[in-house]
Parts: sequence; structure tokens; C-alpha cells
Amino acid sequence: MKKWKCLVCGYIHEGDEPPEKCPVCGADASQFEELIEEDAPAEEAPAEAEPAEAAPVEAAPVEEPAAEEAAVEEAKEEEASPEPAPEEEAPKAEESVQEAPAEEAPVKKWRCTVCNYIHEGPEPPEICPVCGADKSKFVEFKDGDEIPSRKKKAAPKEEDKPAEEIKETYKVEESIGRDSTPEPEPLSFIEKYDAWLSLLTQHHAHPIAVHIPNGLVPIAVIFMVLSMLFHSQSLGQAYFYNMIAVLLAMPWVLFTGYVDWQRVYNGASTSVFNSKIVCGLIVAGIAFIVVVWRLFQPDILMPGASGRFFFALLNFIMVGAAGYAGFQGGKLVFNK
Repeated sequence: MKKWKCLVCGYIHEGDEPPEKCPVCGADASQFEELIEEDAPAEEAPAEAEPAEAAPVEAAPVEEPAAEEAAVEEAKEEEASPEPAPEEEAPKAEESVQEAPAEEAPVKKWRCTVCNYIHEGPEPPEICPVCGADKSKFVEFKDGDEIPSRKKKAAPKEEDKPAEEIKETYKVEESIGRDSTPEPEPLSFIEKYDAWLSLLTQHHAHPIAVHIPNGLVPIAVIFMVLSMLFHSQSLGQAYFYNMIAVLLAMPWVLFTGYVDWQRVYNGASTSVFNSKIVCGLIVAGIAFIVVVWRLFQPDILMPGASGRFFFALLNFIMVGAAGYAGFQGGKLVFNK
């Protein structure tokens, strides 16, 4: 029976005629050629080569004595010479130890003594990203260390006093008598003032106070712009009343901010605190100027008024200063 080979995929078909279509690749009958049986003996060639492979079997007994003699000589050489294998392997082991990657050293942590910001790295940063303190204000911080509170410590309670002090107070009370109780010594003015400042810091007087100008200043400027656009005296009056509230709040804002700066941050002179102080003074100064100006020139926001645009510029500067001071305060509060 004839055999036909597909020239495209090599499929072999047996039959008198090639198939109309290759079942493998889909080629038509013109892509088939007759496979002559003379082309196939390539697969049967290994059968004829079997007698050639049998020849070395007869020569093996001749080569065996030579192989045995070589093996004996190698055994003698190995017995005569010391075994270098362990010594040669030792340097390799040392090399593998040297090549093994060393364990990474633990990352150091540094704490800012001003704002308690934690920095990770081999060295402390040149400037604290939170409060702006320089490198000298950082100390190394370990995982077991506690972050000290920035609030001023309160006076020790009676149970926190040493036992010797408590005994002495008992002796004094016994000497006075059971019925009589010693009168507490009155606090001095400085002690009362210090206790009052502690309460201001403890109850967050500055963050509460600073929200007054931060909220009223943008609203007042919006009223100012609307008054200038629509020539409205009533909107200008609303601007004026809001600015009076800002002016009255700024002394309290500056005072409580100074108290927190001294008692919480130890009066550290850094870029953050300096910028907050400058911005606070700018807001207070501009608020005073625009209130007095508007008081003596009520139509300052109306068209044709002298100094109208400079008056508006001062208000925009005031908004920028208040916003930047709030931004720096947010860095300290959220420690970022």
C-alpha cells in the first residue's frame, strides 16, 4: 500500500491516493507526495549496527588486566599520600561563611526632645521635620524607652510622698492634738499663677482660642470681597463686625500660645515656633489696622475710596498668615 507524506506538517497517509485534505493541518491533496520505501530505512539503521556494537565485548577481556593494574597503582598512591580532602574543603567552608550575607544591623531610632518626633536612621536628621529643632536636640531612642509627656508634672499626691515625710506629718498632727487640725499655708501669688497656667495647658486653652481667628478671618475677607464686588455697605458692615471679634480674640490667642510654647516645648527657638509667633503678630497687627481704618473711613470698600486696594491687600496677607500658622500648628499636633 502506498504512503503519502504531507509537506506541511509531515503527516503520513496510507492509501492508493492522497487524502483530499490533511486531517492534521488542513493542507489539500497537492501538498502530499508519495513516500518511497527507500526513504524509510533510516529508522531501521540501528538494527544493522548491532553487530558493530558487539565487537568491543570480545576486546574487553584483553583490556581488563590494564584496568586492574591502573586501579591498584591508584590505590597505592592514595595510601602513600595523606588525604587532602578535608583540608581542601575547610577553606571552601570558610569562603562560604565569608560570602554569606551578614545580618542587617537594627535601625536606630532618635527622639526629638522638643516635640517627641521619632526618626529612624543611622544618624538623627539635621532639622526636625515637625518642630524644626536642630540635630543637637535629638537623643537615641530604644524600643523599651518611654516617650516622656510634654505636659508639666502636677504636684505629688499624698500617697506618692515618701514614708518618712508621711510619718513626720503624723507626728506634727499628734503634737497639735486630735481635735485640732493644722491650717494649710496659703499659696503665694506666684504659686496660684503657676497653677492657673497649668490648667490652661491641661485643658488646651490655646487650640480652643486659635479657632476663633482661624474661622472668622476667612469669613470676614469673603464679606469684604462681596462688598467690593456688589458695592454693598451691609456686607462691609458684616466684615467690620467679624474683624472686631478677631481683634478681641488675638491677645488671648497670643498669650495662651506663649504659655504652651514655654511649658510644653520649653521655649525652644526653632523655625516652626518662630514662624508661628511671627504669623500671630501679623494677624493681630493687621486686624488692629483694618478695624481702626474702617472705623475712621466707613466707605473704604466702596468704589473710588482712597487706599481701597491696599486695604484689601492687607486682608489677604492676614488670611495667608493665619493659614500658615495653622499649618505649622497642625504639624505639632499630629507630629507629622
